[in-house]
Amino acid sequence: KPGSWALITSPQYTNEELYLQKKFFKDALKMSRAAYAWAFDQGDEDKFLIKADKNPNSNGAAEIFGTSSEEISKIVDAAQRGEIEGLVIFGRDLAKYGADTLAALRAKVKTIVYSGVNDNATAAAADWILPGASYAETDGTFTNFEGRVQRIRKALEPLGDARATWKIVQDLAAGQGIVWKNKRAEDVFASLAVESGAFKGLTYLALEPHGKIWNAKGAAEPVGAGAGAR
Repeated sequence: KPGSWALITSPQYTNEELYLQKKFFKDALKMSRAAYAWAFDQGDEDKFLIKADKNPNSNGAAEIFGTSSEEISKIVDAAQRGEIEGLVIFGRDLAKYGADTLAALRAKVKTIVYSGVNDNATAAAADWILPGASYAETDGTFTNFEGRVQRIRKALEPLGDARATWKIVQDLAAGQGIVWKNKRAEDVFASLAVESGAFKGLTYLALEPHGKIWNAKGAAEPVGAGAGAR
């Protein structure tokens, strides 16, 4: 029942990872509820160099999921009311809402799938855990506050069973008969550049050496601090 499942993710993920999450869970599996923004991401700002939004890829998330994406607290509230049968969570520890909230959510939600880099209370409460690689263990791109798309490069091999999140999602899709033949993060980005006007014409080579400003006319309205949550 697609309408009874929800996806929670984060602008800490790369454009490539967010793109495949959206392509599989929202587009293919038809999950109607999806959120990437929450109030805990906001901090101090000096109106000069320090931004209130502490995520590296809020603009990328807004472009891929849409600026109308729900705030995570709405999904948490719906889950506590028993409206959600299953949750797929990428990188978010819902214990930040309080141990009682997480316990109530666990009691109501039949299946919780968690994927992330670090152990936390949400991972401990999950039925399935899919260990993901950190930003230092994967290739990809982020889109910063001015719409500049920039490369990140794998510096270390993932520990243990951890893998790049785009690979995890691609294998989940294959289990549902959806075959994507991406061999590298660069292949995923190439598909994103075809489907999104904001990334149109961009390639990993074109991003060298300092990144490129995306196509503003094709992009979602740039998000400021917390705009994706409101």
